[in-house]
Amino acid sequence: MRAPHEFWQNLEPPRSFATEGPYVDFFPATLPDGRQLLLPLRVPPGDGKRGVAALICNQASFEVFDALAQALFELVAP
Repeated sequence: MRAPHEFWQNLEPPRSFATEGPYVDFFPATLPDGRQLLLPLRVPPGDGKRGVAALICNQASFEVFDALAQALFELVAP
């Protein structure tokens, strides 16, 4: 389990983490270039069977923010 301050800070190499669940503590979001970003899972109130992958951009490192901005730019450029 990663500490809360470790999420959103690093891009992991492609295929560092499985892309099929079940997921417990984090969700490995895969960018278009294959790199992965670990997002913490939060369990909302209810039955405890569902989770939400959280991303807080203003708490991400510049490396992560720049990679997300570049990926978004490439998606919307056409």
